[in-house]
Amino acid sequence: TWLPAYTLEETLRRVKKIGYDAIEIGAASPHVFPPTLSAQRRKDIAQMLKDYGLELAAMLPAHGGGPGNNVASPIPEERLWAINHYKDMVKLTADWGGKRLICLPGWFIFGTTYRQAWDWARAAITEIATFAQ
Repeated sequence: TWLPAYTLEETLRRVKKIGYDAIEIGAASPHVFPPTLSAQRRKDIAQMLKDYGLELAAMLPAHGGGPGNNVASPIPEERLWAINHYKDMVKLTADWGGKRLICLPGWFIFGTTYRQAWDWARAAITEIATFAQ
């Protein structure tokens, strides 16, 4: 069995019932993966958060449901995908009233120096932060 074991709606209901007033949402399939969320589903989730009186504490660009999401990847297309994914996460976080987006700064793989991975990650995060402003 792969987690999460509950629907997003059930999770929000349970989180509210046990007394929380905020929630961190991981952006992974099948519940909240931005490329697969319709405009209507995004609105529905925003409404559910309001209905349950839950603040969006943070969004986590989780790894499930897509490419590696590595802003330090030696593959330019993967870095670009990750940057665009973060920008979509910025929009989604703002749409749902959140103020925080967790950043997974990437990782370096065999054949990439730490310095090169750092430079790619820094450039990507700078672009994402500028977009978020």
